[in-house]
Amino acid sequence: MATKPSPGGSDGTWGTELNAYLEVSLAADGKVLDGAVFSTSAAPTVDAGVANKKYVDDQITASSDPAYSGGESHTFDGGLILKTGIQAVGNSVTFADAFPNAIVSVNITIAENFTGQTYAVHTVTVNGFTRVGSSKDFYWTAIGY
Repeated sequence: MATKPSPGGSDGTWGTELNAYLEVSLAADGKVLDGAVFSTSAAPTVDAGVANKKYVDDQITASSDPAYSGGESHTFDGGLILKTGIQAVGNSVTFADAFPNAIVSVNITIAENFTGQTYAVHTVTVNGFTRVGSSKDFYWTAIGY
């Protein structure tokens, strides 16, 4: 049985332990597995545990589109928007739909295994962004509202 990582006791293995713990606690759709809330010594009573699991599952369903498959854009409750993708050619990304108000953050990550490549986000607007640096493919994530 996977256990939660512990501060000071999981040096060098924190991410591996956390991923293993989450795999046994969460279903593929992100919902808490039946019985997962009872697998720790801090679990509430059975009735309260069932109520807590239902509450969490209801919140996940309420704020997440189950048909979303990692495509272009997802709007969360409260208006926060996450857009993601990969840019195979060129330095400019134009969003399929502009952010209605503003962008809070744009991050890019190299998509290929090359050393010595540098990238930087350059011009950012609600419609998209440009990057400077290597001409290799890159993954991007933009957050706004």
